[in-house]
Amino acid sequence: MKNIISILLIIASVALVFLLIKPTYSSINEKKATLEQNRQTLEKADKVKNDLKRTQDKIDAIPADKREKLDKMIPDNINNVNLIIDISNIAQAVNLSITDINVEQTEVEEKTQSKTDVSPDPYQSIDINFKIKARYEEFKTLLRALEKSLRIVDIVKIEFSSASSDSAEASDLYTFDVVLRTYWLK
Repeated sequence: MKNIISILLIIASVALVFLLIKPTYSSINEKKATLEQNRQTLEKADKVKNDLKRTQDKIDAIPADKREKLDKMIPDNINNVNLIIDISNIAQAVNLSITDINVEQTEVEEKTQSKTDVSPDPYQSIDINFKIKARYEEFKTLLRALEKSLRIVDIVKIEFSSASSDSAEASDLYTFDVVLRTYWLK
C-alpha cells in the first residue's frame, strides 16, 4: 500500500508539472518577451522624441528672416499663382515678359512603401512651361536671375526657334520654350 501511495504521489506531481506549472511558466516567458519588446519600442520612441525636440530647438533657433528664406526656397505647399507671379517678376526684372504659362503636376513614380509607409522622397515637384521672346543675351540674363532666386528650380527643357518677323531688328530675336521644375515639401 505504501508503494501505491508513493506511485500515486509521483504521478500526481508529474501531472501537476505538465498541467499547471509548465503552461504557467510558458505564459510567463511569453509575457517577459512581450515586455522586453515593449521596453525596446518605448526606448526607440523616447529617442525619436528627443531627436524631434532637438530638431525643433534647432529650427526655433533659426532667425525669422532666414526661416522665411528657407520657406521660400522649399515651401511646404504649392501655390501656383504665387509661383507664376514670382517667375514673372524675375522676368520683368530683366525687362522680359513671359507668355503661354502652363503649370503641370509631375507624375510621381509609385515606389514600394516600407512598413511604416514613409515616402522615400520628402518632396514633390511641379513643372512650369512658358514661352519668352528675347535676344540670346537677354535670355541668359533671365537664366542667371532664376539661378540666383531663392526658389529652387531646375531647368528641365529649353527649346528655341527664331522669331518670325520681317524686320531686320527682330532678326536676332528668338522664341524660347522653357520648362522649369520646382519643388515643395510633402
